[in-house]
Amino acid sequence: MDNNKLSYDELKTRCNELQLQVIRHLKIEQDLVQTKNQLDRDLIRFQSINTYTQKAIQAVSLEEFAEITVESVIETFEVECSAFFKYDNKKNSLNIEAFFGFEDEVKTVCTLDQEWIASRGFNKDGKILIEQVQPDSVPMGDLGLSQVILSPYYDEDGNLHGMLAGGISLNKKDYYDEISEELIPSFKVFTQQMSSLLQNFEAKQYLDMKVQQRTAEVVKQKEEIEKQKLEITESIQYASRIQNALLPPDEEMDKLLPSYFILNKPREIVSGDYYWISQKNNKVIVAVADCTGHGVPGAFMSILGIASLNEIVNKTETIVANEILNQLREQLIKSLRQTGRENETRDGIEISLCVIDFDSKKLQYSGAIRPLYYIRDKEISEIKGDYMPIGVLEGEKHSFNIKEMEFQENDLIYLFSDGFVDQIGGPERKTFRSKYFKELLVDIHEESLDKQKDVLEKTYEEWKGDMDQIDDILIMGIQFSKGGPQ
Repeated sequence: MDNNKLSYDELKTRCNELQLQVIRHLKIEQDLVQTKNQLDRDLIRFQSINTYTQKAIQAVSLEEFAEITVESVIETFEVECSAFFKYDNKKNSLNIEAFFGFEDEVKTVCTLDQEWIASRGFNKDGKILIEQVQPDSVPMGDLGLSQVILSPYYDEDGNLHGMLAGGISLNKKDYYDEISEELIPSFKVFTQQMSSLLQNFEAKQYLDMKVQQRTAEVVKQKEEIEKQKLEITESIQYASRIQNALLPPDEEMDKLLPSYFILNKPREIVSGDYYWISQKNNKVIVAVADCTGHGVPGAFMSILGIASLNEIVNKTETIVANEILNQLREQLIKSLRQTGRENETRDGIEISLCVIDFDSKKLQYSGAIRPLYYIRDKEISEIKGDYMPIGVLEGEKHSFNIKEMEFQENDLIYLFSDGFVDQIGGPERKTFRSKYFKELLVDIHEESLDKQKDVLEKTYEEWKGDMDQIDDILIMGIQFSKGGPQ
């Protein structure tokens, strides 16, 4: 063992520091993503408003202007129907000039008198309202509406000039998103711009300036979010360097394993898969593990797993494969404070672990779900792991089993996570499957280990094609040749 390795407490302290840092960044990222999504929606609406402005300013009549307006309300705010009202000073009522999505009789049914106007506070400086319509209410209930958004607009003197309305019918309310207060700011902008266009068709330059200004503000905010997201990504990349530093260095791997390859393809910047190696009492202990999740959560688990394995081997005098997994399970449950209660998060680790005695040519294997494949005389065999993870488990807890075998010169063993066989791809968009993975290993096992790694990586990329990588991928191949650890 390397005496310069960090102790469990030191690693745990570093892990905790890293965890706090990443949690803070994750919270920031969540807030930024929510803000970004809202800004993206607002940006789309402002772009739609800009398109509406260009159309409306070309209108040659009030009728055409009103028709363009109601169509744009539906397109911009994704409501089922819309109406454009103008205030009639003689009758003191709001009358429909144009509508979209209603039956033709709406113009005769829906005249809003002074009493209705006053009840909504629209006489002067009224605010946008969202109303749930009762079936027996007049006149909105007569129109079969379940919900409306009402936005008054005013002339230069502040007098009521008209109203825009968007609605969802009772029959189709399940097909549309509920009108929410999120729409109010952009609906207000739409109404204000429509009002300005209505008062002066030649106000194109001013209105374009306002839309461009608002759009520029949204774009600027979006760029700032992207900048902050980049900073978070850089922090996670730094976390990746820390995680990689905890993996065995090439020099140690080369020293303890004369012939091997490692194919390691994280799905994200940091990985939930890891490999680990140590030596004690002239025995080499090697493991490949797959933690719950991937990305940052998986990386936390991998750091905890590496630290725990180091501590277990340092403190254990007699190296036995299944006892290492038993102790690893106990430490993980203790570290994660798992109790087995219902609805508790079942974080855990799947792992294949081997203890190799190069002097006696004997190998101990113990596995938590993950199997071991070995090839001898051109035939592949599988040693299954126990169907229980490193972590809390419902029911009675059992010791992990141990399998022992003698290896011969040129035997090959493979330890791996499930990312390769579970990858969706191929012409039928299916998983690669263990059967074809075994066949592939048999086909390439007589190649050099470097060549095997290249073929596995090429096969994976061809299978994946244009599909996204769904999980971390880790494969370790070991060939037993003459000699042992240096």
